Amino acid sequence: MAVAMSHDAASCLQAIQPTETTFTTVCTVPLSIKHVAPPPKGSDPSLLPLQRSKFRESCWKLTVYGVLSLAGASLIWQGGWVSDTSTLWKGWPEHDPSPGLLALYYFELSFYLASTFMLVWWEARRKDFPVMMAHHFVTGALIALSLRLNFLRVGAIIMTLHDACDVLLEASKLAKYTGHDAGATTLFTAFALSWAGLRLAFFPFVVIHSTRFEIVEVLSYRPPCLTAFNTFLLSLVAMHVYWFALILLVAYRRVALGEIEDSRED
Repeated sequence: MAVAMSHDAASCLQAIQPTETTFTTVCTVPLSIKHVAPPPKGSDPSLLPLQRSKFRESCWKLTVYGVLSLAGASLIWQGGWVSDTSTLWKGWPEHDPSPGLLALYYFELSFYLASTFMLVWWEARRKDFPVMMAHHFVTGALIALSLRLNFLRVGAIIMTLHDACDVLLEASKLAKYTGHDAGATTLFTAFALSWAGLRLAFFPFVVIHSTRFEIVEVLSYRPPCLTAFNTFLLSLVAMHVYWFALILLVAYRRVALGEIEDSRED
């Protein structure tokens, strides 16, 4: 069943041709979500507008991250790029990306461009705002650079492992905003474990190892702009460490105080 679902996700994505309407669609979806946000249980009436705003934000992000994660996982599975990471570089730069892979890239780029604007003008402001802005800039630069260098295979892996963590984060937020504390705790625990496994282990020790060393072994030379590409990747790792410290702070508050609060909102 899981394989069938992944195949359906990829098929749907391949059927979508990137056009000038892509950015408009990604930007306008959140505006329609405001009509479906329910009032969180036990809410302080004075905080209700802010909580609804956060609910809309998480609904929007969960939808996007979920679709992109399924599509990316399907493409990666079909390519066999994780089981044998040398296939990321064999035949480069003559890789011929599939329509589905190109569509994934254009939607990811559209999403991060839209997210940058929404971070400034739509989302609830949090104390990690400067780091988040830097993250969006680095992510956009990496997507553009990997398109330019035809590093789409490794780029798909990077985007998908990041999106998968965010699915669990937004799901845990929705559970919290709607008063389901047990579900929020379970989902947040899964999110923390996925963050440690995917962003702090697999990403630096498998993906970046491949972009720094394996690519040179397979090609017998260093492609242009590889240093800049890896510098951007390492900067993402630094941000991941910063955010993981905040995740641990939330976990401590849950154990010590019995509450789940986003430490970025202090």
